[in-house]
Amino acid sequence: MAKYVKSCGGVDENTSRVATNGIDTVVAIGAPAYFFWTPTGVSIASADLAYDIDTFNDLVKASNGVYLGKHKVESTGSDREVYEDTFFGIKATTTDATKTLQLSSPMCACTSAELEKMNGRSGLIWEITTTGYLLGRYNDDGTAQGFPVSNMYKAINTIATTDAPVSNTVFEIPYSDPRGDQESPFQIPVDWDFSDVDQPFSADPTLSNFVDAGSNLTFDLAINKDCSTTPLTGAVKANFKVSDANGADIDTFTVSEVSGVYSFDVTTEESIVYVETDGIVEIESSLYTMDELKVSA
Repeated sequence: MAKYVKSCGGVDENTSRVATNGIDTVVAIGAPAYFFWTPTGVSIASADLAYDIDTFNDLVKASNGVYLGKHKVESTGSDREVYEDTFFGIKATTTDATKTLQLSSPMCACTSAELEKMNGRSGLIWEITTTGYLLGRYNDDGTAQGFPVSNMYKAINTIATTDAPVSNTVFEIPYSDPRGDQESPFQIPVDWDFSDVDQPFSADPTLSNFVDAGSNLTFDLAINKDCSTTPLTGAVKANFKVSDANGADIDTFTVSEVSGVYSFDVTTEESIVYVETDGIVEIESSLYTMDELKVSA
């Protein structure tokens, strides 16, 4: 049971006794407001690295981190359920309390649509509070990670009304092991929040001029920036990944670009290929990601 807390005056743990030094310290840690997701198993190598925003930028670039936004938070968890028999003096917990946070935030419809990809995912959630504390979980090996969560639910967006003219994106996040989170807290003050972390734009392709010549496929992709009609220029072959129907990479292709229209020539006997960005890529100083596109007649 490891702990790393910079909000209680540096309480040390004694694994065989209850160490209460710091019990009278009153800490206004703040409400969680900014949320960042990573896959299960992704951790930060040391507490010191967690202070640095570039640690989280690197997770984003490696497709191992997603900023979920700034949200208002409500708890929708349940209290523990108890069996009690006063005659025999029995009182036992039958079901432990659960922790589920409901997050709501007004955001661009395109971004909200991208976050549909998070529906049903599990993983780890980092939080930053309204008072600037980064919250997570400290591991026995000295690494830090987010809180384990399971089966996140991206709800239907709220409907804007005359009295409340804003449509909110709504998440429900069930925390898998809240008691373990409490036993191994990681809390440090930071002078940034997750809205400062690098955030990829989407790249939206439109297919045209497909030709299957038997030994090669040629086609054009007109790629626009992030839910707009603005062409994405400056991408090169290294930014793209081409694969066959079995998921095997195809490296024998060329790409040329004119004003955001990318002409591909893929040497293959396959009649169907799939094109996407090779993870999250940097193009002209901004990050972009393009979902896998099926290319066929």
